[in-house]
Amino acid sequence: MAEKKAFGYWTYERCFAEAKKYKFKADFKKKAAGAYDAAKTKGWLKDYAWLESRPLKWTYDTCYEEAKKYKTRSSFCKNAGAAYRTALTNGWLNDYTWFEQLQKPSGYWNYETCFEEARKYKSRFEFSKESKVAYNRARIENWLDDYDWFSSDATPPGFWTYSKCYEEAKKYKTRAEFSKHAGYAYKLAQQKGWIDDYTWFEIKFAWTFEACFSVAKQYKSKKEFSQGNRGAYSAAQKHGWLKDFDWLKSSGISVVTDKIDNVYMYYFETYNAVYIGRTINTKRRDREHIFNTVNDAVAKFAKEHDCSVPPMIILEDNITLEKGQEREDYWLNYYAKQGYYILNRAKTGVGIGSIGSIGGKKWTRTTCYNEAKKYTSRKQFQRGSVGAYTRAWNLGWLKDYTWFERPRNWNQKWDRDSCYEEALKYNNLSKFEDISPGAFRAAKKNGWLSDYTWLKRTSKPAGYWTYETCYEEAKRYRSRGELKKNARTAYRTALKNGWLDDYTWFEILWRPKWNRETCFKEAKKYHSRTDFRRECPSGYATAWKHGWLDEFFPPKK
Repeated sequence: MAEKKAFGYWTYERCFAEAKKYKFKADFKKKAAGAYDAAKTKGWLKDYAWLESRPLKWTYDTCYEEAKKYKTRSSFCKNAGAAYRTALTNGWLNDYTWFEQLQKPSGYWNYETCFEEARKYKSRFEFSKESKVAYNRARIENWLDDYDWFSSDATPPGFWTYSKCYEEAKKYKTRAEFSKHAGYAYKLAQQKGWIDDYTWFEIKFAWTFEACFSVAKQYKSKKEFSQGNRGAYSAAQKHGWLKDFDWLKSSGISVVTDKIDNVYMYYFETYNAVYIGRTINTKRRDREHIFNTVNDAVAKFAKEHDCSVPPMIILEDNITLEKGQEREDYWLNYYAKQGYYILNRAKTGVGIGSIGSIGGKKWTRTTCYNEAKKYTSRKQFQRGSVGAYTRAWNLGWLKDYTWFERPRNWNQKWDRDSCYEEALKYNNLSKFEDISPGAFRAAKKNGWLSDYTWLKRTSKPAGYWTYETCYEEAKRYRSRGELKKNARTAYRTALKNGWLDDYTWFEILWRPKWNRETCFKEAKKYHSRTDFRRECPSGYATAWKHGWLDEFFPPKK
């Protein structure tokens, strides 16, 4: 295995020199993945004019010859993915009659076959790892207790004393090894404070203020510092030392003073309809309005009326973001008074437009309180005034709005009877969990789910999602988003194994290019950093990388 290079190793010169060794892009990607990824991310691949794309070679004959090198479909898929996918798409796999049929026929795993399979292993853990389908069948049917030759995978209570943890720890050089190979002993040693006695453990290098300071001196901006030495930058950001490195320039834009905003319009003349918007990137925004037929008001209107999106008309440019909010609201009201049909769905205006309040200066305790009085619930408040809601939530003012209606099942104590009554409303476990998570958790914790015999289990058996089953499932949907929403496990399996690119029929929907403004706009949708990270990992990663999270989610005092 090639030695992993340190972060920042692949500079322009090193990537260029590495790329010179190859004729084809595919070879460069396969044999120098780190250099290829760095070059692709930085946009350097266009400079390697000598790199050629491999000509299409997978015909029926070449696929057939390639398949003859393998004994099974899985080994063919693993070692010659492109050939396998071509054969699968064209229905040629059935011609490779020498492939061994590893999948057992339906009904194969009964008591006798599971018993014989289990005899090959010494413990339940080994059985579950090496023969998942047989193990799951035996577990569901409660046959595992019949395999009395299995050794216990667990240690009895009280087994791990100070001396036994000490002796176990002596087998390892680092805490990480100890944790990996003896997890329970490591956890107990950590809880009891014994781990500090294992002085032979190697100590990882820790970034002190002085070390970070010394490294930061090599860079001129925070962005260079972040890209040049991620470890030092992360430590400085975590401990709040970046403010002491005052020579580092911020690479971001000022949302208050920079004149970067534009107000624009789309006019559907036949229908006398207009859409008013504002953006700092007109090309990117225009693409979204043309192609994002799922979520965008302009693209959806054009699709519904079977017409093309008209050209973008710039009403005002070279203005600040706050001025852009003001002028967007002005033009929307202007055309509304003229009798035009307005396509905008979101509110406009300073503090309630697409970027909320600028810098958090508008929403004081009093103005948030007065704004909240317009709504009857937290949900309405959040939808109607994102900036005020976020400000109130961050500073803990929401509890003052005592007139808000409590959400359904808020703070309900779920007992056996109430969980049973709630479960009667649903026909499968998935809906029960999604719509009433509190009742579902209580039922699962107390073992009541088995009583709800009418609830169907929608999950597939272990090992169900193979390349073929994921491929067939994906063919039911138009985009990656639909696949993720309706078949999460299939989507995750395809994503993990890199199969998503094979679903060529998927529509390419617009994805935002993460800069300060788009990250800020996206962050406004969430209550906390955790929600932001869970729902939009790419935007969160960009915000974390550039140190914008403290601005988007100010620390509570």
